[in-house]
Amino acid sequence: MLPISAVETQRMLINAGIEIADTNLGIGRQLTSITSHPRIVNITLDKNENPDAEINLAYIITILETLLSVEDQWLLLPRYGSVTDLIPNESTPAPLSILFDPSERDQLVGLLCQLYNSGEMIHYDVYILGHNCQVMAAWDHHVFQDGMSVRLNNVEQSNRLITSLNAIGAEFNVYYTSA
Repeated sequence: MLPISAVETQRMLINAGIEIADTNLGIGRQLTSITSHPRIVNITLDKNENPDAEINLAYIITILETLLSVEDQWLLLPRYGSVTDLIPNESTPAPLSILFDPSERDQLVGLLCQLYNSGEMIHYDVYILGHNCQVMAAWDHHVFQDGMSVRLNNVEQSNRLITSLNAIGAEFNVYYTSA
């Protein structure tokens, strides 16, 4: 896990056409893409017909592993709070995000599941972004009602994700533009 400074995180986001909200606006570090994403894959995370049933953690893990397989490295950026609340780090100044290498993918899945299991999702509403910020997903408190929206700038990458989701029997919708 590599801590990424606020300056470097913002540089990565700007290079990818993503704006980060001013935290003084009261909406946290909301990310907004200023360019169109050719593909948006919205993954249904609750496969249960019964809304009162427990969400299947094994299914969530499989979905997260499938998503994370489309990139080698992933950036974790909390919309609210500090990344050091999630992953203690001694870097000075405190990092804004953390970059996970391929060998740390299981740790990232574990952290995301821990946020869900502990009920802490609502306190952080984290974003996970491919290392070049061309893939962006929010792991927030809306994913179990609205689905997990994955925005992809690369059509070939979206095709790989869609194929992999089909292979595991996931439920999802694909939205596309000709951008």
